[in-house]
Amino acid sequence: FDIFDTLIGRSCHPELVKHRWAHRIAEDYGLMITGEALYGIRNGLESTLGAEAAEQGHDAEFRLEELYRRLYPVLREYGLDAERVNEERFTSVCRELELGLESMVQHRHEDGVELLRCVAERGLPIVYVSDFYLSPEDLRSILGYHGLLEYPQAIFLSSERLRTKRAGRLYEVVLAELGLAPAQLLMVGDNPYSDREQAEARGIRTLWIDRNDIRKRDSELLARALERGELEAALSRIVRGGSKEGFEFPELAGSLFLFTAELYRALRRDGVRHAFFLSREGEP
Repeated sequence: FDIFDTLIGRSCHPELVKHRWAHRIAEDYGLMITGEALYGIRNGLESTLGAEAAEQGHDAEFRLEELYRRLYPVLREYGLDAERVNEERFTSVCRELELGLESMVQHRHEDGVELLRCVAERGLPIVYVSDFYLSPEDLRSILGYHGLLEYPQAIFLSSERLRTKRAGRLYEVVLAELGLAPAQLLMVGDNPYSDREQAEARGIRTLWIDRNDIRKRDSELLARALERGELEAALSRIVRGGSKEGFEFPELAGSLFLFTAELYRALRRDGVRHAFFLSREGEP
């Protein structure tokens, strides 16, 4: 079984999770760089790590811990305080944030889970095969949260093996380690290329779950989000006086937002977990 978009879905494109992660890291550490720029740096490092893996005979895949390790000295040039945040702490915070953001946007695809249950009830062995950038430990945490960890006898993960379904080589690892012939496997997944074409090219039978409508939706959401954030657009409407919310002093929106954002960054930087807002004005 494939995992993501087959058994577990997301409410947004997976790249948007990385986009949100970059903005949070830039804000929380008070970096002299925008979240958008950090997202670009991260994408560049991912490409570099993938190219290095390919040069070593692997697929163009990377391990997240190595990405964070490479990112740490880069961000020191943009104001990351190495005396307060060492590399180990930085890696831990990045990993925790990434896993948290992933979990927030996930839900189970009950049709895929029901199929999984039917296979399990028949006593057939089940393995998961996934192109996923988080670590095996993080993936197991996600599977446990969704109640899906009890089913597989083995998990084959691209970030651990540096072999991918999209290149077809992860299927070769599965066949070799399980000692099976291709005809003895059935690949269940949603991706028409990675889960169907590449599996069939190696003689593996497939069951394709059509999620093209979700794939199209996610791509459109990602394009809109990267073009302009919803918050930025809302603030622009308020400042221009085009908001329907009836704000009496729209010219204050920018100042209030900047004050709140800077206060948030300072609280995160100083490790403050609880802040209280007291006011003598307002309406019930």
